[in-house]
Amino acid sequence: GKSTILRRVLNDFGGKKQVIYYSCNRIETRLNVKDLLNGRYGSVGRLFNIKPKDMILLLDEAQTLSSKDFERLHSYFQEGYLKSIVLVGKGIETNAIANGLKKHMQEVKLVELNEESAVKIVRKRIGNLKLLPDNIIKRVYTISNNNVRLLLKNCEEVCKRAVETGRKKISEEFLKQVFPQHFKKTAEKKEEKVEPKKAEV
Repeated sequence: GKSTILRRVLNDFGGKKQVIYYSCNRIETRLNVKDLLNGRYGSVGRLFNIKPKDMILLLDEAQTLSSKDFERLHSYFQEGYLKSIVLVGKGIETNAIANGLKKHMQEVKLVELNEESAVKIVRKRIGNLKLLPDNIIKRVYTISNNNVRLLLKNCEEVCKRAVETGRKKISEEFLKQVFPQHFKKTAEKKEEKVEPKKAEV
């Protein structure tokens, strides 16, 4: 997902101190680009207004940015302080982006994850572990509301519980023990869908 992409960019460029990461959901008023740039040099940078050049700015949850924020970003981009701006988020309002900045934009859409992709992600992390079959990974993916981070966390939890109880392979029945609330809700929804038969006259 987007977190993986951001980590990749940070790993590739962060070591060279070229990258500034900021999550926009922490903004109370407006995005303070100057403070982010000064912050690269710590308290000295803020005290003497020292700003680095040619920085890559990663803005997570960028859908919260306003047109004023984008104007400010464009200004620092034009002045050479920012050489690249990565906007990550759902439903970013492109109409709010300054025209001067928009013409340099390249949109990249993430393909929606499915069960097969979920299996590949888990296999890449743990290999072909017989304890955790593919069909169980798919069930855990559903239980995790199609959230990759939660999927990995739940797979770790279910594997841990399986090892603790001496199991050699995780089954559907064991999942019901580990995630009883999920299966209870699923059963309740099925009961709601079943319509009572009409009494014969």
